[in-house]
Amino acid sequence: MLRLLVILLLLANLAWWALHWPPLAEPLGLGSEQREPQRQARQVHPERVELLPPSRAASAASGATDVMACLEAGPLDDAAFAQARQGMALAGIGSEAWVELRRELPGSWGLYMGRFADAEQQKRKIEELQRINVPSEPAPGALAPGLLLGRYTDLQQAEAALQRLQTRGVRTARVQVLQAPTVEHRLRIERVSAAARARLPAAPVWRDCR
Repeated sequence: MLRLLVILLLLANLAWWALHWPPLAEPLGLGSEQREPQRQARQVHPERVELLPPSRAASAASGATDVMACLEAGPLDDAAFAQARQGMALAGIGSEAWVELRRELPGSWGLYMGRFADAEQQKRKIEELQRINVPSEPAPGALAPGLLLGRYTDLQQAEAALQRLQTRGVRTARVQVLQAPTVEHRLRIERVSAAARARLPAAPVWRDCR
């Protein structure tokens, strides 16, 4: 029994010595010390490690976190559209970065009589029109006091209707523009940086794309 114990102790000492023998311990990563030269020697291509100066590091971090946004504005009339284009140019946003969505809105025209001197004159004119079966309605806004004998979305239709009224004895009516044709502009910038967005003028109002 004593002989077996001695043999086991001898084997344990041999194993400890072998594991701490440098030619065997270092390949197995069992060294007791981690000296800096040894750690650098085990790096993969340590000569390729580059420390960025603070300015370059800040620039790299800024580029990684600069989120691109999508913006839109409108509807805009012709004047606001021209102002928006100028603002984008000043912000450094080129024409290739934005698109225009354009819609033409038709105008409206009416057959108008007026303006009358007072409400009494307007009342007499309504009675005259009723006698020849011509319907009318009070004219709105700045056209009052006056009468509208019809509304049209096409100028040629309004002029043709006026000629028909004239053949029925209505001589003082004329074609009046109620709403001029307009063009509606909408702008969309697909990708804009936070810096360029901050340079955009306050008008027109830009909002995130829906």
